[in-house]
Amino acid sequence: MRAFFNLNWIRDTPRERLERIYAELVEQGVIGAAVEPTYTLGQLRAALAHAQQTGRHGKFLFTPARSAS
Repeated sequence: MRAFFNLNWIRDTPRERLERIYAELVEQGVIGAAVEPTYTLGQLRAALAHAQQTGRHGKFLFTPARSAS
């Protein structure tokens, strides 16, 4: 039943307050997400190959491609 009440609280709490609370929890190290390598969309095949490996411990992030300047 605890999750049910948490869902109601999340639904009823203003977004600004939720963002502030979650930011504090991240800063305190209470919650977080491990990130594995980042890829550009041009590296999609490499990212998919990496995603199929066993023993991974994290999320994949796609970043904007850097333009040559």
